[in-house]
Amino acid sequence: MKNQKIYGLVAFESGTGAMGKEGKLLWHLPSDLKHFKNLTKNQTVIMGRKTFDSIINACGSPLPQRENIVLSKKTTNIDTYKDVLFVDSMDKALEHSKGETVFIIGGGEVFKTFSNIFCGVYATILDTHKTDNADTFFPIDTLNQFTKKEIIGKFYENSIKYQIIFFSR
Repeated sequence: MKNQKIYGLVAFESGTGAMGKEGKLLWHLPSDLKHFKNLTKNQTVIMGRKTFDSIINACGSPLPQRENIVLSKKTTNIDTYKDVLFVDSMDKALEHSKGETVFIIGGGEVFKTFSNIFCGVYATILDTHKTDNADTFFPIDTLNQFTKKEIIGKFYENSIKYQIIFFSR
């Protein structure tokens, strides 16, 4: 592995770890999206295929101004996106990433795969219980490996209270 700093970047409901349903986020939080964009711009983002598909469905294209790497065993549509690298293992994703800073952005299984090598996690933690029927979850117990270092901000948007917190090892 290169000399890289690898971070998790996640948003989830505080009690359950719920992140999404049917390939969509369970909420719309403009301040969190702005934080995500500012943090990942000109960096490498690694995600699973389902997360990539949800970004394509929501935005119509891969994340701009970022190196997009997709971890997938399926290779459908890989020629459609010339600026996206599709790989089939964590090692290949890290080996082919160009940046010194890498953000793992989902989904739940990808977070589990990379969690032991995170040097930190940027977590948007929502105080909401509007997450019924979620089908994608962040493994909350992963945060037990980290120490809360900084509360980046506290927000209230679209009737949801949430905090952005940085955890480090």
